[in-house]
Amino acid sequence: VLTKRPPHVRGVRKVWLMRHAEAEHNPLLREAAASSDESASATMRTEARAMLDPRLNQTGRDQAQALRERLKIEAPAGGYDLVVVSPLSRAIETAHIVFRGLSARFIITPEQTETAKLE
Repeated sequence: VLTKRPPHVRGVRKVWLMRHAEAEHNPLLREAAASSDESASATMRTEARAMLDPRLNQTGRDQAQALRERLKIEAPAGGYDLVVVSPLSRAIETAHIVFRGLSARFIITPEQTETAKLE
C-alpha cells in the first residue's frame, strides 16, 4: 500500500505490507500441525490443500475489519494511493474490507500470489 507523500517531502512514500486475514483453510492447518495423530494430521492437510482458493472465515473478516479501523485512524490526508493484491479470493476480500473507500485504486496481479507449500 502506497500512501500519498506530504507536499514538503519529495520522493518519499510509505509502503505497508500485509498478508490476507484468516481463511477457511487456516484452522485445518493449525489443527493438523498440533495433532499427534499422524493419520488425522495428514487427512487435515489434504483437506486444506483441496481448498484451492478459500475465502475468509468469520475470524478473518473480523481481523480485516480491525485492521481497517486502525488504518482509518492512520490514513494520510487524501487516503491511500494504491493497493496491490493477489488474485486469490482471500487476498481480494481482505483488501476490499480494509481499503474500501480508503484507496484510490486496486491492482490485482498474479505476481503477488502466495506460493507456500501446505505440508
